[in-house]
Amino acid sequence: MNWEWLYNPYTKIAGYEALLFGVIVHVLIVWLSYFTGTHIIGYSGLILAADAPFWFFHTEMAIHAVVIIVAIGVTGLVLAGSRFRWLDVMGTVLLSRVPLVLTPLARLLPPLKSFYGPSPIVYLITFIFMGSVIWSIALLYHAFKVSCNPKSRFTIIGFIGAIILSEVFFQVIIKIILS
Repeated sequence: MNWEWLYNPYTKIAGYEALLFGVIVHVLIVWLSYFTGTHIIGYSGLILAADAPFWFFHTEMAIHAVVIIVAIGVTGLVLAGSRFRWLDVMGTVLLSRVPLVLTPLARLLPPLKSFYGPSPIVYLITFIFMGSVIWSIALLYHAFKVSCNPKSRFTIIGFIGAIILSEVFFQVIIKIILS
């Protein structure tokens, strides 16, 4: 069995197909997050609270996706040795977010639905979230390499910088929305 699709699905899917699948997964993550009270705050945070309306869960995920798409695209413009299509960037970036569905999906299991204070359940949910973030960032790196085709020796540095800056911008935007 070929396991490459788990860490680099972009050899099989890109463009419109990746965009369509990514949008479907985005909607699924938003719905599951709302249903389970799982706020995925970018790649850097997780809040387990069901105290927000549906639009807020969608706004969190949509803003993060847009910020990541712009960061990856701009980094690609700087580092690319050739032209690329923004459609490919949008599709592959959205597709890279598939692992983020694991945390709200896990919260559907009865033992992970409710708990009080710090408990082993919180640590398990955090572990699942951290694993899904690592997997998602690994997919995002492959998405960046495939869709932007960077030719610079600074590809990894540029990618890491894009992730860090996008997280900072995302956190600032969310703070502005909450205030």
